[in-house]
Amino acid sequence: MTRAEYKQLSYAWVNIKQRCYNKKHPKYLDYGGRGITVCKEWINNKYCFVVWSLLNGFQLGLSLDRKNFNRGYTPQNCRWIALEEQLRNTRKNIFFLYNGERKCLSEWARLYGIPKETALYRYNAG
Repeated sequence: MTRAEYKQLSYAWVNIKQRCYNKKHPKYLDYGGRGITVCKEWINNKYCFVVWSLLNGFQLGLSLDRKNFNRGYTPQNCRWIALEEQLRNTRKNIFFLYNGERKCLSEWARLYGIPKETALYRYNAG
């Protein structure tokens, strides 16, 4: 493992704990305040988190993502993905099912050549 990889993994490990348990962290209300936790395997064992990451798709530049944003940080609920993909997996997104395909509002807008702001305006207008 390179120094850069170890640094990114260490930063991710510290960050998930801070967001979930440090009430002074700016994102605490979105994580710990909503009951999001870090599993027992990872909470006090960075080595366990690092090994899991290396065996489960970690690469420099990827972002740790929770598959279900209402559940905590566990090996079963986490994955390493590109930041673009992660930004689609937030509770603030608006999703639509059309012709059997589920996409967020901004994806549908891009697909049909509509500015995101126009799509959001139309959604809010009903």
